[in-house]
This record gives sequence, C-alpha cells and structure tokens, in this order.
Amino acid sequence: MMIKYAIFDLDDTLLDFKRGEREGLTKIMTKYGVSDLKQGFDTYTKINHQVWEAIEQGQARDALLNTRFSKAFDLLGIKVDGATVEAEYRNSLDTNFYKLQGVDELLSDLKAAGVHLLVGTNGVKETQLRRLKGSGLEHYFEDYFISEDIGFLSQINVSLN
Repeated sequence: MMIKYAIFDLDDTLLDFKRGEREGLTKIMTKYGVSDLKQGFDTYTKINHQVWEAIEQGQARDALLNTRFSKAFDLLGIKVDGATVEAEYRNSLDTNFYKLQGVDELLSDLKAAGVHLLVGTNGVKETQLRRLKGSGLEHYFEDYFISEDIGFLSQINVSLN
C-alpha cells in the first residue's frame, strides 16, 4: 500500500521549537533583569502551563497570553507590562526558523514520491505560518490545519488508517 498523505506537526517535529523558546525566554528574562534564569524558566513554565490549560478550556486566548509574563515576573519580584513582553516574545517565536536535522531531505523525498504533505499543528496561526515561510518549508505543503483556524486549541492528534 502506497502512502498518499502525510501530516506533520511543526513544533519539535520539523522545527526546533524548544531551541527558539529557550532563546526567546533567555532574551526576555535577561532584558527584564531575571538573575536566576533557571528559576525564571521554571516559574514561566508553570504559569504558561496554567495559561494554556485555561485556553484549552475555552477562556480568551489573547487576554491570557497577555498575562503570562506579568504573572511569572510578579512571582520573580519584577513588574512588567504583560502585553508588551508578550509582543516581544511572540516576535522572537515568529522568527524561530530552526529546522531539525534531516527535515528538508525527508520532505523532499516524500514529495518526490508523490506523497501529499500537510501540516497539522497547534498554536497561533500567524506564528506558525511565519515560521513555515521563514524556515523555507512552506513550499512542501499543500494545506495547513492550525488549531486556531479550526477552533481547537489543544494538541491535534491525527491517526490515518
């Protein structure tokens, strides 16, 4: 049986989200005076997890994202404008074009074999599309299914038979 379609997630499947996230958080935390980066990462990770749980339960995404840094920094004893820091961080994520090793070769081989390539990913549509284009992977894919577009903000799990 020949494979006709392949659906790929972006983050940590094709693109190195963890590297971009780490670099972005390091820049933000350094800029705003976090002296203990490990504590800063741990605090942010806890708050970020709570924010995404609330979003997945149907609460307003933008309002919550605009508070994650102010909440995390408050716990670190630093006052920031959450929306401003969120915009700075989002810009950093939008320009995270790091590809995982072997991605171009894999996608090229699949496309050459006639496999229809699709993206199925969660996250913010604008960020994901900008990352696809900036990484040079956009031309491999025929269509995109992004959680923000389809009204489902949690992990997308797809199984093809």
